[in-house]
Amino acid sequence: MTDYIKNILQIKDPNLHFTDVVFENNDGWETQVFLGTVSLKLDRCPHCGFANTFIKNGHSYQTIKYLSINESCPTMLRIGKQRLRCKNCQDSFMAKTNVVDKYCSIAKAVKHKALTMLESNVSQKDVSKFTGVSPSTIGRLLDSDQALLRFNSRTLPTNIAIDEFRGPQGKYCFIIVDNDTSQIYQILPDRLKSSITHYFDRFSLKERKRVKSVSTDLNSYY
Repeated sequence: MTDYIKNILQIKDPNLHFTDVVFENNDGWETQVFLGTVSLKLDRCPHCGFANTFIKNGHSYQTIKYLSINESCPTMLRIGKQRLRCKNCQDSFMAKTNVVDKYCSIAKAVKHKALTMLESNVSQKDVSKFTGVSPSTIGRLLDSDQALLRFNSRTLPTNIAIDEFRGPQGKYCFIIVDNDTSQIYQILPDRLKSSITHYFDRFSLKERKRVKSVSTDLNSYY
């Protein structure tokens, strides 16, 4: 069952094992809940260094918002994280899963899907409806450094458009769009000249010269 569920959910964490799937009523919605546990494997205590001193100390349970398999039925993960306690120093340790960020209840897959939709010019309201995440959370995700500044390319679009927009917290952001595909290429967390210059300076002069056209208004910042 574990491999079947992990294939459906596209989860690759080797320490995460699923045991069952149930349906629950959550705020009037029938919700599909996948039950699982994540194990912790330690040979020595990271704190005192002694080996073979661990005793099982129960599980800590976390409910995680996940991408829905069926749009009419939300999907959640309820994961039991194994806890171990060292008999020598009494320190405790808890298993982790790469499905979700620390101190967060929204799966990384949901965040990635939301960002992908935002980059495709889908409104925050529609992204919220599709992912089942509140509009305010979508706004915070868009406003995060991870979402706003993702320098993962060494090339620039041949034809670009640049503009500004008011971000989720009322702060003006700088946006770069690929004019040929109408896709958002990059979003900077502010529209300051220094930030814009610093961003484009990351590209080589040869790459910058490849840009054939820039569409913009007459804003003095640009």
